[in-house]
Amino acid sequence: MDRELSDLSGALGRSAWMVGLIILGYGFAGLIAIGLTTRRAYQWRQPFALMSALVLCPLALTTPTSWFESFNHIEWLGTTSVIFAAVSVGWLIMSVKRDDGLFVAPALWGAHLLGLTTALFSQQLVMMIGAFLLMSMITWWTGILTLRTSWRVVGAFHLGVSWLFLILYLGQSTTALSGALLFISLLTAIHLFVVTTLTQTHMKKLSES
Repeated sequence: MDRELSDLSGALGRSAWMVGLIILGYGFAGLIAIGLTTRRAYQWRQPFALMSALVLCPLALTTPTSWFESFNHIEWLGTTSVIFAAVSVGWLIMSVKRDDGLFVAPALWGAHLLGLTTALFSQQLVMMIGAFLLMSMITWWTGILTLRTSWRVVGAFHLGVSWLFLILYLGQSTTALSGALLFISLLTAIHLFVVTTLTQTHMKKLSES
């Protein structure tokens, strides 16, 4: 890069290299590959490679645990996925704050892939409700701040899915009916209030876009 040479690997090549090392390495080779890929992807401004590195981090941290038979690998994978989903959200906030549109979509996709996938594989309706409602907030608010209609639509869709899971949950559990309904209704009201406030604040820019 110092010599102004072109990037021979590319984002797809770096991602494939990471996947290969993580699958075949069974150790800390995957973590080293992720570190090197992150460094180069940041230098070459390759958002797809950065997103791939972030999404593959939980898997790379889980493969070394195969050396310990009594270790709960699935629970560890779920925990690290949630942690790196939070890292994706932090990356998203920084990208929006810096008005760096190149990394907004990859950060959002990273949060989706890690957060929503973990919630769905948990097969727990409470986690699904919380994950989709949280992603609705993040995605919808981001869509307003970045003037992206597609993300606002995705955010509204996530809100509908969270309420669909809530209906399924209320059908299974009558004991927590009033408490769960009140809590989700409160969060939804706060969410829509923020959406309304942001929309009114950026009304002129949204109408122009």
